[in-house]
Amino acid sequence: MDNAHRFPVSLRCWLEKLHLQGQPILLLATYPPARDIFLKLPRIELEALPERAIREIMEGEANDLGLQVTPGKLADWQQRAIGNPMLAKRVVKEEYLGLEGNNYDHTQWIDGTPLLIAVLMGFMILRFLGLGFNNTSLYLIGGILTVAVGMVRLMIYSLPRQSNRLGR
Repeated sequence: MDNAHRFPVSLRCWLEKLHLQGQPILLLATYPPARDIFLKLPRIELEALPERAIREIMEGEANDLGLQVTPGKLADWQQRAIGNPMLAKRVVKEEYLGLEGNNYDHTQWIDGTPLLIAVLMGFMILRFLGLGFNNTSLYLIGGILTVAVGMVRLMIYSLPRQSNRLGR
């Protein structure tokens, strides 16, 4: 059953009863909630398709649309598809329509939070060194930098977040 995360609670409870009776169930969900039937079924996470398979899908779609494709263009498109066959077809269609294809749909970005925390801790250590060596300027610089980085962090985290779900 596709899009199971959108099912109403009553249907999910009925599926739970079927599961308790030994009925095999396969639920496909993009973002499964951590409750009811989803807690009782094993999770299977699909791996991205290999590069060769994605290139074949893209070449087939380009041939269907009558596009001439170079290996360099395929490599660029492949980065945007990230192993997802539906995105691979969409990327080729976007190119066919002449749309800007600079947007990436994946959310596999680097999280900078540990680096920010390390910088904050470094400034705190600088502040305590200033206190320990009885150096007022080192103590003040460490304190000012700590507060400044903390304020920047608060401002960045208060920005409105863009949804990482496709189509939203």
